[in-house]
Amino acid sequence: MKIKRIWFADDRIYGETDDGRVLWQSLLYYKRLKNATHEQREDYEIDDEGIYWPLLDAVSYTHL
Repeated sequence: MKIKRIWFADDRIYGETDDGRVLWQSLLYYKRLKNATHEQREDYEIDDEGIYWPLLDAVSYTHL
């Protein structure tokens, strides 16, 4: 399972996997993302290690 894309809504981060499932997690677990601007949240990279937000210097290793 790999995350293909992410988005934010209702104080949650959502991720769609390569098999079509949608996962979510509360932003309470991601303080930097919770306080980030739209621009900062949208600037992310996904690789085999996780999701990285360069403007925030934040990483999610759990893929949600």
